[in-house]
Amino acid sequence: MMDSLNKQLASDVILGSQEGNGPVMWTARKRRKVSVSGGMRRGGFTLVELLAVVVILSLLITTVLFTMRSTVGEAKSKIAQTRIGVICNAIEMFAISNGHLPTAEEGLDILTQAPMGQSQGYLKQAQLLDPWDNRFLYQIPGQLSEYEVYSYGADAQPGGEGENSDVSSEDLNQPQ
Repeated sequence: MMDSLNKQLASDVILGSQEGNGPVMWTARKRRKVSVSGGMRRGGFTLVELLAVVVILSLLITTVLFTMRSTVGEAKSKIAQTRIGVICNAIEMFAISNGHLPTAEEGLDILTQAPMGQSQGYLKQAQLLDPWDNRFLYQIPGQLSEYEVYSYGADAQPGGEGENSDVSSEDLNQPQ
């Protein structure tokens, strides 16, 4: 009986040593490392490893956010161009119906009023706002055409670059 028990133990346990940690024993059945003194060795991450992971994740998140921020600015400029195109179409429809462009005094607000015989205007009031919630501006005559519809961009000031650059109806038909 004792012989068979010793054979069973010999097949289940492999003794070895690991540098710096002294003798260790590997159990074949559960595949875990146990020190000969009887305590189980714990696995985990050191503080330095955790800090390295936090720094790497912070750098990745910063890069993604910075890239997304510039992408959002470009998207808003494209939305402004599209909205200007819609306003220009409404101005053209107004001119066909009334025989003249809206005057400077009437401005773009005339496009939201329902003409005789219709239930609604050419545009809704919300369509007269750019993506930065500023009103589109209307100038007659325009610098290069009969009229100009434009936005000063995110900063609501003339000029600027990137998201702050002006968007105009006179830019719509020009190659970019």
